This record gives sequence, C-alpha cells and structure tokens, in this order.
Amino acid sequence: EKFTNHLHKFYSSINNDHKLSQTTYLYEDGKCLVDRIFRFENLNRINTVLKRRCKVKQLLPHIQKSSNKQSYVNKLTKAHKDFIYELYKDDFENFNYQR
Repeated sequence: EKFTNHLHKFYSSINNDHKLSQTTYLYEDGKCLVDRIFRFENLNRINTVLKRRCKVKQLLPHIQKSSNKQSYVNKLTKAHKDFIYELYKDDFENFNYQR
C-alpha cells in the first residue's frame, strides 16, 4: 500500500513527458504514425532488421541488463498492476501487452 500511495503521489505531482504513454508519440487521431513498432524485449530482432533493411552497422546495445527479469514483476500487487494498467491503458491495448 505504501508503494501504491507513492506511485499515485509521484504521478500526480509530475507534469512532464516522463509519464506520457508511447501511444502519445506514435498515434494521432487513433492512427499509428509509423510502419513498424518493436518491443524492447525483442532487442535482438530490432538489430537484425536494422542491419538488413537500413544498412546500419552500429547495433543497439543492451546495457545494464538485469540478471533477474522477473524480480520486480513478482513484487507488484494487484493494486500496483491495476494502477499501471490504468495509467498506460492505451499502450497495453495498442501494443498488445497482457494486463
């Protein structure tokens, strides 16, 4: 509950681009403005496409890689997940993320 209160307080107090959804940047009037969207989780696929289609030589590095990808997810309560979902609902729907 303390964490949930912190999230609510934090997100209601900031007034900048930090809390904007990715949908804000990639959609206009309900239409996607780009022809391809990659998930960060698929960084290797992004590098493959960049090399092949765009002739990019410098790949996107994955720095500060976590050794335990699920550690933070396992600590989230249903209230935390619900709060995050409501905050980024458009992203969950537009990018087919599971709730």
